[in-house]
Amino acid sequence: MTSPSSQLQAVYWSCGEALALAARLGTSADLPPAFELKQRAASLLEQVAEKGSRAGLSRDDIDDIRYAIVAFIDEQILQSPWDGKQEWMLEPLQLVYFNETTAGEGFFTRLAAIESRPERAHVMQLYYLCLVLGFQGIYAIKNPEALEARIETLAAKLSRLLPTQDVFSPHGIPSDSGRRRAGKQLPVIPVAIAIVLIAVLGYAGLRMAVGSSASDAASIMNQTAAALSKGSTEGR
Repeated sequence: MTSPSSQLQAVYWSCGEALALAARLGTSADLPPAFELKQRAASLLEQVAEKGSRAGLSRDDIDDIRYAIVAFIDEQILQSPWDGKQEWMLEPLQLVYFNETTAGEGFFTRLAAIESRPERAHVMQLYYLCLVLGFQGIYAIKNPEALEARIETLAAKLSRLLPTQDVFSPHGIPSDSGRRRAGKQLPVIPVAIAIVLIAVLGYAGLRMAVGSSASDAASIMNQTAAALSKGSTEGR
C-alpha cells in the first residue's frame, strides 16, 4: 500500500510548478498576453496529469488536483492588476477544462467530498495549500471570517490524518502568502517545499516562469525539493 508520505510527494511532484505559478499571479501586473499565459497554464496542467499518472495518482486524484489549481489560477487572475484579465475571464480555465464558471463554490464542494475519505488526505493537503496561499472562492464575498474557521478545521483534520513527521511549524509561511497561524501546526513537509519554490520563482521573475521553456525553473525546483527533502530526513 502506498504510504501517506509517498502520496504527498506524488502530489507535490506533479503540481508544484503549476501551484507556484498560480500563487504569483494575483499581484502581478506585468504578464504576457492572455493567449500566451493560457498556453503556459495549459502546458502545466498537462504536466500535472502526466506526472500524476506516472507517480501512481488515481484519475480522481488528478481531476480534483487540476480543478483546485484551475480555480486558484482563475481567481488570482481576476484579483490581479493585470490589464489582460478581462480578456482572460471571457474564457477562464474552469470553463475550458470543466465547462463551468462556478469554481469558487465547486472548490469547496469537492473539498467536502474529499474530506469524507481519509485515504485521500494527500489531495486534501493540496486544497489546504491553495487556501493557505490565498484562495477564497465563495468566501471572498460571502463570509471572509468563516473562511478562517474553515481552514483551521481542515488543518486540524490533516494533522490527525497525516504522519507526525509530515507536520511542520507555520513560521515558514511568508507573511505575504495570505495566511499565517501562530501557535498552530500546519501539514506538511511538501507545503514547506512549495513555499520555498514559490519564493524561488518569484525571485526569478514571473515572466521567466510563464515563458515557453520552463527547463531552468524546473531544474531549480527539483534541486530545491531534493535538498529540502534530504534536510528533513537528516534532521529526524
